[in-house]
Amino acid sequence: MYLDESGVEGLSSNPNKKSLDDDWFTSGGIIINEDKIGEFETSHAEIIYEFFTKRGVTLPKDFKLHYREARQRQSPYDHLSEKEIGELANSVFNTVKKIDCVLVSSSINKRTHCSKPYPYTANVRAYSLLLCLERFQYFLEEKNEEGISIYEKLTRSMRRNIEKDLKNLRDLTNFPFFTSLDKIKGKIRNGDPIKEKVLQFSDFVVYTPHIFFYTNLKCSNRFNEIHYKYYNTNGNWKTNGCIYII
Repeated sequence: MYLDESGVEGLSSNPNKKSLDDDWFTSGGIIINEDKIGEFETSHAEIIYEFFTKRGVTLPKDFKLHYREARQRQSPYDHLSEKEIGELANSVFNTVKKIDCVLVSSSINKRTHCSKPYPYTANVRAYSLLLCLERFQYFLEEKNEEGISIYEKLTRSMRRNIEKDLKNLRDLTNFPFFTSLDKIKGKIRNGDPIKEKVLQFSDFVVYTPHIFFYTNLKCSNRFNEIHYKYYNTNGNWKTNGCIYII
């Protein structure tokens, strides 16, 4: 499972600096078999050629496809028209739709679920990641397989905070745990989106539910377009692969 995130951990106390998505944090990504990685890499190369190389746009070595930056027309996306940016996004989402893969996401309202008066104030990254891992576990149980989780740019400090918060959550007797995560091998791996191109597609996947929920369900086109790819969308809140906590 290739995971990414959208949003920031903390809450802004200054209303003048509060962004539209300040209340929300989303983790999510793409579950695929190893033999499908090459299909994503091929599509990635085609997208880069079509929208940048063919147009004579020189990309920095650390460039990655990034949905938020594309929507905001940040460099180097400023070389593209709004129509072309829409076409680029279409290419990304069409790749996700045509390749055999499954999506998961967990969107959490930080202001209501990761702050007082809860007995333990959960780190929202750990909380949302746990929900994604649970869905991955259910998927693996159904397939009777084992898998690994790869999180984009999981730094040592992030890992330390996540592991601490997951332990604290498990120590809470009133916090529900529905599975043991025993099908997920080892610790979550640190992922490099430059080398592991699937993570760049995960960026688009995770930003889609994030913007859907922080705009109060107004930005729905992309979300509706890929919703059928989510794990167990007919399941209840304990198992649904596209979970949101308001």
